[in-house]
Amino acid sequence: MWLLVIVLLSNVPGFDKMIKLETYATSEECQIERNRIGYEMAAAYPNERDFVIACQLSTNEYKARLLRAAEGSKAPVLGAWQPVAYR
Repeated sequence: MWLLVIVLLSNVPGFDKMIKLETYATSEECQIERNRIGYEMAAAYPNERDFVIACQLSTNEYKARLLRAAEGSKAPVLGAWQPVAYR
């Protein structure tokens, strides 16, 4: 499971540094939505440089893939982050 998140690069009182926006079954689905939201936010807030929209593999899924790889499985082990900054 992939999580679409916004990562705040500056401290904002009352908000976590990373906020989950949505979940997706595949990396491709998450990346499509990441691009859409990222471009819309860049257009709406052209001078803001204090956030990153990213797709992150869920912690449990990431651990499971690492275990499969350690056991010699052919399943791919993907990186946990695929960030894109819109600046």
